[in-house]
Amino acid sequence: MRRGRAEVYGASVHYFTAWRLRASRWASCLRSYCRPCHVRRHEQRRSVIDALGVRCVRMTKGRESEMPSLELWEGFFEPDSVLEALECGVLPGDAVEFGCGYGTFTVAAARRVSGVVYASDIDPLMVSATIDRAAQAAVHNVVVETRDFVLDGCGRPDASVSFVMLFNILHIEDPMSLLREARRVLRVGGIAGVIHWRRDIETPRGPSLEIRPRPAQCRAWAEKAGLRWLSSPDLPNSPWHWGMTLGR
Repeated sequence: MRRGRAEVYGASVHYFTAWRLRASRWASCLRSYCRPCHVRRHEQRRSVIDALGVRCVRMTKGRESEMPSLELWEGFFEPDSVLEALECGVLPGDAVEFGCGYGTFTVAAARRVSGVVYASDIDPLMVSATIDRAAQAAVHNVVVETRDFVLDGCGRPDASVSFVMLFNILHIEDPMSLLREARRVLRVGGIAGVIHWRRDIETPRGPSLEIRPRPAQCRAWAEKAGLRWLSSPDLPNSPWHWGMTLGR
């Protein structure tokens, strides 16, 4: 029997040939991921097949992107106030969220937009948490999928959405690729909302100071990616973060 080592979703795990893998476990995952009104069934089947190793795909989280406990994470933000400050829902249409985490902002955004929130995360546990959260909130305009959006993009057509969420994510190794993808998917006049941990004060969480982007640095990246700066609003009740809106 062939056996080896692989890095999958940031953890070292054993893999075997596909026919000997834990079919019941992945069948359970498949049922969870493929709930009606929340996920596209054929895309989730493909994600599960990829994870099983039928196609050998390596998905790697961005640096220092591990999530704390839900209870701790939820205490850092007031989602509705943040989304209002960033003008989420001002324009009609769909939204894209890069890195949904626990769904902290996903459900709040779904209640503000007139269209669908297309949310993705590289971690299937976060995808499952977001699906459960949307179901519990009886929110039906959310589509969630496991996706390496840094490598593969968000999967939406060009110029198709009105709002993009780039929350606590631009410390990844290649922020420019993500900003270019945000520009690609935004329609003309659309808004990209950015928040990140501040580096001028002590914060209870966040990546290392040396990789946290400053607002000025983020603005320079965005302009290089073809976006334009719109505003740098205060984020009510979220004192450890700065915010920015970008337009196409």
